[in-house]
Amino acid sequence: MAAENDNLRFKIGEDEYEVPGIEDLDMDEWQVMYDYTGLVLDDFAPAEDPDEEAARMRRLRQPGFTRALLHIGYARANPELKPAQVRDVTSKAKLVRALEAMDEAVPDEDDADPPALTPTPEPSSLKSTPDFSESGSAPSEPSSDQPDEPPAATGTGG
Repeated sequence: MAAENDNLRFKIGEDEYEVPGIEDLDMDEWQVMYDYTGLVLDDFAPAEDPDEEAARMRRLRQPGFTRALLHIGYARANPELKPAQVRDVTSKAKLVRALEAMDEAVPDEDDADPPALTPTPEPSSLKSTPDFSESGSAPSEPSSDQPDEPPAATGTGG
């Protein structure tokens, strides 16, 4: 039976496999997760402390975590294979391609840039800090001052 994340899939060769959800792992699959990563259920619980949360996210980005997901997903689709056979096939999968396939399966609305990376323009009267150009320098403000007298002519024209 499919997990809640039916849309997350990865490819090995031309075949696609479902990425298992953490909440859907059975005891044998948790053992596979532990064997590849050393992670236990508590490692997946979000932390309130920002440093602890950053450490948790690093643990979940390790290659062993992705390998465990690939192993479990491939084994579910090929239950007749022994764990060593599954490991042999999944160990040859290209990490970047597997991650790209998973990323492509995520709907576009989840792929949107975070608001901090795509600021909305605000009226200049509300800006408190200058915008910076690609060179890192602040743009010059347009002058609203009009000269009191027209500029003096230069040169020796006659």
